[in-house]
Amino acid sequence: MKLIIFQILRFIGFLYILRKIKGKGITVLCFHRVSDEFSPAWPPMKTDVFEKLIKYIVSHYEVITHLDLNEPKSSKPKIILTFDDGYKDFIINALPILEKYNVPAVHHVVVDCVEKGSNIWTQRLNRIIENIILQKVSAITYEVDTVKFHYETTHKSVFQISNEIYLQLLGSEEAYRNKHLSSLQTTYNLEEKNDLMMDWNDLKKCIAKNVIIGSHSYTHTNLALVKDANTIEKEINLSKEVIANKLDTTCDVIGLPNGQYDEVVINKCKEYGYKYIYLLNERLYHFQGQSDFYLIPRLLMQHDSYIENCFKIENFHNIIKSLKK
Repeated sequence: MKLIIFQILRFIGFLYILRKIKGKGITVLCFHRVSDEFSPAWPPMKTDVFEKLIKYIVSHYEVITHLDLNEPKSSKPKIILTFDDGYKDFIINALPILEKYNVPAVHHVVVDCVEKGSNIWTQRLNRIIENIILQKVSAITYEVDTVKFHYETTHKSVFQISNEIYLQLLGSEEAYRNKHLSSLQTTYNLEEKNDLMMDWNDLKKCIAKNVIIGSHSYTHTNLALVKDANTIEKEINLSKEVIANKLDTTCDVIGLPNGQYDEVVINKCKEYGYKYIYLLNERLYHFQGQSDFYLIPRLLMQHDSYIENCFKIENFHNIIKSLKK
């Protein structure tokens, strides 16, 4: 029913109306994986859907990066494409499409993943839950620090279960999250299997294809929870330095992991020389003119359907949320 409503709204020209309502607001999108792989805990955007979206975007927008904010080149509304995490499927599936349509992008990478080929904790969680569900259990039960956790599998999807545990752990420190992941793996006798991540050579190829590489921290921890000065320096500053040195480039842009931050994190980013900070707070970016520092909000792109993604681009979902308040 939802898709039928979207199709009707599209037919009567509602996407055009939404685009006009935006005014001078800049649309900044946040993508993650682009792949045809089946992964129900956190489905990637299908490659054909991604290409259709890029065609839609170039038809209606001028695609820019943060470097172009002060130099508009056309009267079209502006849009910035960003990606997080550094998955290998970006260079395999997404980059050829970006190159085909001659559009730039920004990709925030996790240094630990680039160096070791490891996965961030959220993806580890997704894969663990998927593998447990394959065992056809009726419930996921495990213990951490003598506390038992129980999630029914019979009435919820893999995505729902994974998301519940993700939300449970999002506000937790790294050591506690790792206990959960280790307990799940031990309880269900699972081997660690990582999704492929881009390495430094891949990132050099991305730069050559008009992709700006920024930091996504060193280990993708929740920066707002970090209290240790050495750890915050590593996550924010060392990640910046490693990227700059390995890629022989300037790194003055960071995408904050899971959109989690506080005033201390923002001030540390400023202190360590970041000029552009990408957030994840579901609103348009209203550019205020030239500055020494930019906080740039983004819209998270995670829908399966092409048509719903078009409406997400045009800020429809946020308009509906504001009307419900």
